[in-house]
Amino acid sequence: MKFYYNCFNKNIMIKLYNKTTDMFDFWLKRFCPSIIKIQQTEQIKIDLKIEIVKSEKTNYSVKNNKITLFGNISDNTSYIAKFVTQCFQKLLIGDNILVIPAACVAKGKDALLLIGDFWQGKTSSALNISSVYKYDLISDNYVAIKDGKVIGATSFISVRKEDIKNQDDSIFSINDRYYYRNRHSYNNNLKIIGFLLPYINNGDNNVHDISKEEANWYLYQKFSRLLNGETVLFDGKLPSPIFLNKRGSKKILMIINDLLINNNIKYVSASMDTITAEGKKMLCKEENFNE
Repeated sequence: MKFYYNCFNKNIMIKLYNKTTDMFDFWLKRFCPSIIKIQQTEQIKIDLKIEIVKSEKTNYSVKNNKITLFGNISDNTSYIAKFVTQCFQKLLIGDNILVIPAACVAKGKDALLLIGDFWQGKTSSALNISSVYKYDLISDNYVAIKDGKVIGATSFISVRKEDIKNQDDSIFSINDRYYYRNRHSYNNNLKIIGFLLPYINNGDNNVHDISKEEANWYLYQKFSRLLNGETVLFDGKLPSPIFLNKRGSKKILMIINDLLINNNIKYVSASMDTITAEGKKMLCKEENFNE
């Protein structure tokens, strides 16, 4: 079966050896900001073709604008969807668009990005900042950025079950999380005003700005994650192709340098209340300055 997806004017055709379910479409929209499913017509230019070939042995080949993956899809639907996101990133970096792992909260047209590793608390922090101060929760997972702005977010937001107080009928459950549709997925044009690196820790109260040198290194590490081959396919038997090259590295560093001219990264290892308050301070910095 063939499927066609568009993301910021780039088109990818995906060919699967079996009939897929709606979950494949769900995972694509969970990982890839502003992706849409399209109908194939003769007028559509296909930038990349991805074919999954059923095989007992895992392997892949890359030739021109076609990638062939050999393996068994079985429980790998989400990993293949993330790999497609990685392929879109490869295509989009030429247009200075980066897909980055970050939660995002917005006040009006200003966006605060929360970055960090798994279980550090960026999703919980974003949920608290948005709910306490009635700000918009733009994303908990991935956003697309260009020219210092958030230009897209993923179509679904994930919340751990323990963080849900009122279970809405529109929320559905997978494992230990609930997911709901994100009304902020498309047509975003939000100015990035800073980065918050949260670490929920009730025994600490450490709040400080990260130096520009350290910030450059940290953001590069996070922003290059997809192109560095973050995805693992077929039960960990096959790492995805590594797309990062010297040209891509230079683009990422250029984007980071531009972002850090007017923005800083604040590290907050503290209680959730302190993290939430610091998030508000960052989103209101221009307002406070004018006062």
